[in-house]
Amino acid sequence: MKKLLFLLLLFNSLTSAFSQQNTDQSLWHLIVVDSLSNHSLARVTIAINKTHYYSTSINGSVNIDKSYINRDSRLRISCIGYSPFLLKIGSAALPDTIRLARSITLLHEVKISPYKPQPVTWGYFKTKHIGSLNSSPNNESAEYFPNDAKVSGTIASVDFELNDRQHAIEKPFGVEVLSRSDDSIFPDTALITDSIIVYNPEKKPHVSVDLSKYHIQVPKNGFFIVFETLDDSYYEKGTIYVDNYMYSKTPAINIFLTKKDGYSGECCDPIPPKLTGPYCMTGNSRKEYAWYVKTDQWIIYQQGINFAIKVTITPN
Repeated sequence: MKKLLFLLLLFNSLTSAFSQQNTDQSLWHLIVVDSLSNHSLARVTIAINKTHYYSTSINGSVNIDKSYINRDSRLRISCIGYSPFLLKIGSAALPDTIRLARSITLLHEVKISPYKPQPVTWGYFKTKHIGSLNSSPNNESAEYFPNDAKVSGTIASVDFELNDRQHAIEKPFGVEVLSRSDDSIFPDTALITDSIIVYNPEKKPHVSVDLSKYHIQVPKNGFFIVFETLDDSYYEKGTIYVDNYMYSKTPAINIFLTKKDGYSGECCDPIPPKLTGPYCMTGNSRKEYAWYVKTDQWIIYQQGINFAIKVTITPN
């Protein structure tokens, strides 16, 4: 009886081993390793003809069903950080181990340039109501640019938006940059000693004036940009009829209004208004009418009215 039981157990073991052997023969046992270290590679993808996919286990092994493979099969073995390995089956025996080579990424030479701060622009406080400031010789139109953000930099350029209502857009005009004292709303001292005269023979409605060579530092309390018409000798004699009024043939600048035809301002006020933010004023030339006191010289426009002047600043 014991001999019979032993024979039955032996037969079952042999049957199980034979069955396991048949099962193993239907699978391709593959291990994927690093070509340098021979360490097994996990999560390697094996793509068979782009239709069947396998992935290696933590010990780098994988069992692949041979029924998916024939002589025409193409396998792609890939893993992050390694160069893909392409395998054409053909008549060769299936390998037990595949070694992947690490991919080498060449970094292109990078030229490091010093940081250049981007220019900032102030001005052109546009509204839907655009007017024209009629001009005559020896007039000044001043726009104040506050420096509430305490920007440190230089004034690189100034842009003006002109119009040709007085048929003289091509005629010359002057540009000034003036400081403002802390206890006054009026222009103070000149920040440029040169006389800058701008010509516009091409009759461009937008004119940009490069001031970078002067290296004008932005004052902490802001500054004025002045559009200035020159004396009579620069302009044609005679007048032009505009809006039922006679005007000289001088260049003119646009003005942005809070409402249509709303040219509201104050003149000759012994107690000037308190203004915050950007504002503008116009008056006779300080050079021509130097005997005027400041409060008599300027017409101060209401808050929100601004000239079509833009400033570009290069931060330090």
